[in-house]
Amino acid sequence: RAKWAAENFLRDAKLVNETRGMLGYTGSWNGNCVTIQGSGMGMPSLSIYANELIRDFGAKTLIRIGSCGGMQPQVKLRDVILAMTASTVASPSQSIFKELNFAPTA
Repeated sequence: RAKWAAENFLRDAKLVNETRGMLGYTGSWNGNCVTIQGSGMGMPSLSIYANELIRDFGAKTLIRIGSCGGMQPQVKLRDVILAMTASTVASPSQSIFKELNFAPTA
């Protein structure tokens, strides 16, 4: 996805890393320097890349682009969803929070 997004949305995109096989591209979007970084599959992988982007490169804003499922009949295939929170029925956090599956938002 990072390669596709860079090719379709960034101007003058250049491959800047291939850490753990995840591609990262930097280019410009609407005159702003932007990096698009692959993050692998699932929250554990995402948390590693997000931590490194913030800690090692000073990233200030992260936007996740991914796929999701929905249970509402009006949500169709390829609809764009702007989610504020997400919940799951299968999660590593179940061992910590047991039956509580709550995604708070402010």
